[in-house]
This record gives sequence, structure tokens and C-alpha cells, in this order.
Amino acid sequence: MIYENLPQLLRSLVLFWVLALILMYAFNAIRSIQIKRDKSYIIVTILGVAVFYFLYQVLIDIVDSVMDGERVKYYIPAESLVLMLTAFTGIAIYQFFAINKWKRTNISGLSINESFDSLPTALCFFLQSGLPRMTNKEMEKIYRSLAGGELSDAGKFWLSLKYGDYQGCIMEGNDPIYRLPDGRIMCFSLKEMRVERNKIYELIGNDITEEYGLKEELEGKRVKAREINSRLRELNKSITRITAEKEVLAAKVRIHNELGDLLLYSKSYLAGNSDIDKKKLLSMWRKNNRLFEESGPEVWQNTYNSAIEDARKLGVRVVTKGELPEEEVLKDINETAIKVHANNTLRHAHGHTVFATYSVEEGKYVIVFENDGEPPKEKIREGGGLGNLRRMVEQAGGELSLSHEPKFVMTIVVPVKKKKVNV
Repeated sequence: MIYENLPQLLRSLVLFWVLALILMYAFNAIRSIQIKRDKSYIIVTILGVAVFYFLYQVLIDIVDSVMDGERVKYYIPAESLVLMLTAFTGIAIYQFFAINKWKRTNISGLSINESFDSLPTALCFFLQSGLPRMTNKEMEKIYRSLAGGELSDAGKFWLSLKYGDYQGCIMEGNDPIYRLPDGRIMCFSLKEMRVERNKIYELIGNDITEEYGLKEELEGKRVKAREINSRLRELNKSITRITAEKEVLAAKVRIHNELGDLLLYSKSYLAGNSDIDKKKLLSMWRKNNRLFEESGPEVWQNTYNSAIEDARKLGVRVVTKGELPEEEVLKDINETAIKVHANNTLRHAHGHTVFATYSVEEGKYVIVFENDGEPPKEKIREGGGLGNLRRMVEQAGGELSLSHEPKFVMTIVVPVKKKKVNV
């Protein structure tokens, strides 16, 4: 049986079959060209398109002749035609899967371009003139969201990014950071390279949304930590001040008790009590008279009056020598040190004069405290006053050292941060 004798429905199905083969071979030819397969493979596929197109025209001519009742020019056996179409259909299907396999196992320009587009990082390679040579979809999307339109001058785009010309700029410079309209945070950078003696620039955009969020969270925690640290410093100052005032109060109570004992002892003597030791009574009066002497404290042109006044009320004179600190932290340390040393001089060393020497040595502020009292007989145990003073000094980055041989010496060393004022 020949093709012209087939029923009209079968003739139409064969025509559709041939047309489908034309499309299949054309599709395989286009894909082969895109992935740059071997030229002979491409030529054979294109020839297949041409052969089936010619066959399609012949079959159309046969159908037209039959429909018009004219004599048929071509006689094609139906069985042979079906076998041929079946074989070439199998070949087309084999080509389709072979192209897919080749694409998966070989690197081609198309696979590179697809991989380039699928990268989460925004990339653009452009010439020195600014003309883009290769741009992935992510960079094009970013450009449309920031500037609108299509990217045609990558050099100009980079300069606009660098100088913060677009809305959403967080940081300008060589590594500008932008907040995109979709909420993402992008960091851009530019790299220069040479390809065949030509300068090529690579514009890179990295998504740092997560990192930037962590940075903001960390910065918030740092602010809270600074606030807490500031409150702790204030609390420590308050504790130190309260401790010093407590020691001052204890010294005042002691003086009050001693004065009360003196008055009672004197009353007994005036009452004619023969058991009263005159020498002891005289010694007690001399000792207490020192509390009422108007020795005139040193004139300070700063904020140390409180410490000096408290020491004077206890009967302890403060003598200073050298450069007095004007930095706020050093003022607090020095004022606390005067109070603590004056109290310890009176209570433990039974002295009445504190000597404070101030100097700057090798970029450090040095304060040396001495007194006219009795030297300690054993190693000094730090109580509340000295302990709090040591914490203040160490928080300021300094050191506090104590010596009890041959006499008591307290040395405070703190780094110099600001210029000192001579008084």
C-alpha cells in the first residue's frame, strides 16, 4: 500500500508525525549550537531538519493531488514510510537525552552562563569604559531596584554606589553598604584584573543581611553593657564614699569618746581625787588640744576641699607636693585616697599629718602617701576603705601598692590620659 491510498485520517497523522520530527530535530540543533557541540553533530542534525522538511512538502503535494483528483507525482510505500519515521523518531529521542547527558558532564558557554545566573552573589564584569561584558540576574535585579531600567554603564553604577547616590545607603566608601527596598543588606566591592592585557573590573554584591543584623544586635548589647558598667562605676563610687564617710564617723566617735574620758578624768582631778595621775592627765590634754588648733589647711583651687576638710575635722593635716590631677577619674581616686589615708593615719598610726607627693613618670601619674605616725608592726590587712580604693585604681587601669618597712608608704600609679594642671 502506498501513502496516497491511506485513509485521510492516517495521511493527516503521518503529516503531523513528520511535522513533529521537524520540530524535534530543529530543537536538538538549536541546543547543540548553544552548548557548542561538535560541528559534525550539529550539521547532521540540521540535515535531518532539511530532509524532513522536504518530506513534509512531498507529502503535502500528494495530499493536494488526491484532494484535487489529479495524477500523483510521487509513490511512497506506506510501510517503508512508517518504518523510516519510527527509526528517526528513536534517533531524535536519543539525541535529546544525549544532549542532556553531555550538558551535565561537560562545561559549555551555556552551562557557565546558567551557573553564573544561579549564583546568590551579584556579579558584573565590565570594561574600563563601563560597558558590561557579563552580568548575572542578581546584579540586574539589584540595579533595577536601586536605579531602575537596565544596566548599561557599570562604571557609573559603581561610582554612584561608592558615593552614596542611591536611596538606602548605610555606608559610603570603597565597600559601600545599602539597604535594598526588599529589606536585604548588600555590601558592594570592586576588583581589578587583567585578561589578555585588558583591564577588566569585577563588581561584587554580597548579601550581609544576617551579619548586619547580628552586628546591630551586638551593638545594642554593647550600649546596654556600657550603661550597666557606668551604673556599676557610680555604685562603686557611692560605696567607696559611704565607706570613707563611715570611717570618718567612726573616727569622730572615737575623738568624742576620748574627749569625754578627758573631761571625766579632769572632773575627778578637780574634785580632789588623789588617784589621778597628773602626768597622764596633762598628756591627754595635750593630745586633745591638737584637735582644736587652727593650723590652716592648704588652699586648693579644685574639688579636693571635701577630703581636706574631713581630714582637718579629724585633726589630720594634709600636705601636698607636686602636680594635682585634674582628670575626673583621678580626682575621685585622689579624694578617696586622702580620706582613707587620713583615717588610717589617725586610727592605726596615731599620726596627725599626711604627706601626698604627686608626679608624672614615663606617662604614668604617681601618687605617694606617707604620714608622721607609727610604722606598722606587721603586714597591712586591707579593710573596706583600702579595698574599695584598690578597686577604683584597678578599674582606671592603675596599680596600688602598700609598704610597711621601714615606714608606711602607699603608692598609686595610674596611666596619664589628659594634661594635668599645676596648682
